[in-house]
Order: sequence, then structure tokens, then C-alpha cells
Amino acid sequence: MKKKSSFITNERGFFLPFVLFFTIVIFMLIMASIKSYQNDVIMTHRLSEHVKIETLYQMGLARFKNDLASQENLIDERTNHFFYQFPSGQVDITSERKDDYLYLAYIITTDKGVSSSTITNIIPVSEVLTMEMSQTNE
Repeated sequence: MKKKSSFITNERGFFLPFVLFFTIVIFMLIMASIKSYQNDVIMTHRLSEHVKIETLYQMGLARFKNDLASQENLIDERTNHFFYQFPSGQVDITSERKDDYLYLAYIITTDKGVSSSTITNIIPVSEVLTMEMSQTNE
């Protein structure tokens, strides 16, 4: 008769710590994967909102330049306030003229309520005036 291994037949709880250890390791790996997935979902949401904010910024700037080019008297005023509503959010622009520059302050809010802090942009008045000239020549 073959002799059975004492390692396998010994029932004094030798395998229980190994089973618990591997169960805990597997559980920790699963929980880490779930947390990583949650972080990826949050980062994807924030990235898509950031892209919306950048798009709203560009659309607001283009609309602002068109409004300035079409209404010549707006450049001469010291402070102007513009509000633009787009499908993906809204842009609030405050312009202030100091010497030969327009200082623009943006407050951008997406349709999901994510708001961007004030972005400042400086545009030379000569750039706006050349836009006016090009539109009048067309």
C-alpha cells in the first residue's frame, strides 16, 4: 500500500491561512480595479467638460470678434458686456479697453453646470480694426 503524504492528510488547519491570504489578495485586486475604473470614469467626464469649455471659449471669442467688427461704436466704449448662449453652454464676456488693447474676461458655464473661472485674453485694437476693414471690403 502506498503511503499517503502527511502534508495532504493533516487536517489541523494548515490550508486555511493560505486560502484566506489568496482570497484577500484577489479581493484587493478586484477592489483596486473597481476604484481604477471609477477614477477613469471621473477623468473622462472632466476631460469631456474641459473640451466643451475650450470649444465654448473659441466660439465665444469668434462671436465676440464678429460683433465688434459689425458694430464699430463698441470698440470706442470703455467697458462692454456680452452674453452668448450656445447649445453646449453659455459664455459671459466682459471687455475693457485700456489704451490700444482690449482686455477680455470670460466666465464659461457648460450645459451640465461645470463652470470655468475667469480667463483673461488681451487683443490689440488694431487686430479688431483690421477685421472691420476686411469685412467692409467683402
